[in-house]
Amino acid sequence: MELAHSRRQSGASTGDEPTVVVLAAVAANLAVAAVKFVAATVTGSAALAAEGVHSAVDTFDALLLLLGQRLAKRPADARHPFGHGKEVYFWSLVVAMMVFGAGGCVNIAEGVWRLLHPSGIEHPAVTFVVLGAAAAFEGTSFIVAVRSFSRYRDARLSGLSLWRAIRAAKDTSVFSVVLEDFAALLGLLAAFCGVLLSVVFVEPAFDAAASLVVGALLVTMAWVLGSECRGLLVGERALPAQLELYRQTALRQRGVEAVLELKTMHVGPHSVLVTMHLKFEPGADRALAAAQIGRDVCSKDPEVLDLCISAASFAG
Repeated sequence: MELAHSRRQSGASTGDEPTVVVLAAVAANLAVAAVKFVAATVTGSAALAAEGVHSAVDTFDALLLLLGQRLAKRPADARHPFGHGKEVYFWSLVVAMMVFGAGGCVNIAEGVWRLLHPSGIEHPAVTFVVLGAAAAFEGTSFIVAVRSFSRYRDARLSGLSLWRAIRAAKDTSVFSVVLEDFAALLGLLAAFCGVLLSVVFVEPAFDAAASLVVGALLVTMAWVLGSECRGLLVGERALPAQLELYRQTALRQRGVEAVLELKTMHVGPHSVLVTMHLKFEPGADRALAAAQIGRDVCSKDPEVLDLCISAASFAG
């Protein structure tokens, strides 16, 4: 027997701050990609070419994240009664596949080819200047992304380390930029070391090896991001703090004896479905109590999109 059914009226929203973070990443990656490709053509550096591909992929990926955020904001309709919040997760998964294929695999193939067909680096000073400028752009984007994610973590995932917070976060558009920018900075370091060693030892194999390292970084990042997106698309529960809020709200209501079952699922970064099976005290007004619980839960957590409370198959 269903006792109460509460629903949030507004559609899913991804928020404005993640959009600002992604826009910062687009601007940084677009500028860096153009400079890297020009410099790679001038110097013949495999590592610089790999970094150019990396930045180009990151630019396209950021645009896909913006597309996902825009589509996720569409209101619910007859075909999608719970809204379109999972668009963010789908397009983040596409980003992971792009990073793996167009980024990681292409750079690994380029590194192998350069190992088999070595060529020296011309104008190494140009390479170092470009890598330094790229590090400045990527570093700025990374700082913006980390600060945004830190605010998200402080508000929702307090006490968790950065890595554990990324694993627990429900908004892929926030932490995917952090992962991409971190991989970009590591890639720049690898490219710098590869070019430096190639110049010092007059050995182009170091430059080719740097391309392999950049490819491996992108494959690793793609695996992490893809794993997180997969879990969210399949359906992850709400955060532990939210579960405890729902449970305690129900238990504080007069007439409720126990929460026998509590199920939740994210259908978007800021949209949660909640179902409760409650055990009531004998003689309690179940419908009135359940309706009050629904109002209290929705007022305390605006992310609750749909809440169903029932006492089906429970006597008392």
